[in-house]
Amino acid sequence: MKLRIISLGLLLFLFSFSCFVFSDVIHLKNGRRMEGIIEKETKEKVILNVGFGKVTLNRNEIDHIEKYSPQKQSNLRKKWSGEYFLRPEFVPPAFKAIASNFIALEKLRSKAIRKKALRDKVINNLNSLEKEFEQLSDMFIRVNKRLAKFKAENSPGTYNSLIGEFNSLIANMNLNDSKQKKLMNNLSALDKDISQYASSLRMVKVELNRIHNASDRGGDTQEENFLSTLFNRLSIIEGDFMHHSINYKRYGSTMMVEVLLNGYLDADFIVDTGASTVVITKPVADRLGIEFSESGPFVYAKLADGRSVATYPITLKSVQVGNARVKDVRAVVMNSDDIGGDGLLGMTFLDNFIMNIDPKNKKLILEEPNL
Repeated sequence: MKLRIISLGLLLFLFSFSCFVFSDVIHLKNGRRMEGIIEKETKEKVILNVGFGKVTLNRNEIDHIEKYSPQKQSNLRKKWSGEYFLRPEFVPPAFKAIASNFIALEKLRSKAIRKKALRDKVINNLNSLEKEFEQLSDMFIRVNKRLAKFKAENSPGTYNSLIGEFNSLIANMNLNDSKQKKLMNNLSALDKDISQYASSLRMVKVELNRIHNASDRGGDTQEENFLSTLFNRLSIIEGDFMHHSINYKRYGSTMMVEVLLNGYLDADFIVDTGASTVVITKPVADRLGIEFSESGPFVYAKLADGRSVATYPITLKSVQVGNARVKDVRAVVMNSDDIGGDGLLGMTFLDNFIMNIDPKNKKLILEEPNL
């Protein structure tokens, strides 16, 4: 009897403030319907909690309200606790900090997805510029050869025309190079944003595992469900990256890694972000059975030290470093032995990854975005 009096008093209290909490479907006059929990009703307005936020509806917009049973309300809250588990009302007090970190992670993920789309466009533009540079380079070499053999006194008009073409090609190559440098700077900024998300993802995973291993909640269902939901969400977004960790060796200021070419030939390459393409030496090309004519066509390749050297364009079937593998990689053969290894691991391979270096453990970290 006493319990019934207390319950009746509570109902009267709620009624006096026009503040009912029901699970309902509100049917609007425009034909739409909204499912949620009514948190407050007045003569003019209805405030509806829809799980991810609250919506205020004017009474004149509403056709009628369909009341839910207490069981349906419970089921709706359970559904929300899974879909909107990071909202404050669904986060157990002990997990406020990890929930806050997870919210920050989700924001970084949204940003990284946008940056990845921009990154893909930059890579496409870089590839187009690189092909254009190869064509300009080939034309430059041909004109240069003609000029070397040409005697101006025999045909001054033709000679001046060749000089004009020569200067135009140099100008276009310099413009192309300037565009590539600008895009590389853009790429570096985009990679930084994506890398920040990758780093935060790793940190949240470590923290979540620490909390899980240290937890002793004595069967608290809400907390166990929350942790389970976090782990499920984490397992999904972990697929955003394939993580490759590769050992490297230091030789002075250079970093060298083992590379597998075309699936069968091992080689030692210097990691060179200043090299526009993958570069292999002629002995490596011979071991791969790659044939090319030293009379051309050939192109100039840009190296990290600023040199532009004559090289011979090829396509490697695959380049693999650790488990990081890229097919159909544009590369060049350099007829020189002064690069300090079997080749250079340049940007036609590295562009496919977000690169970081762990100097303490001598690891080259390649994050392969799958956003």
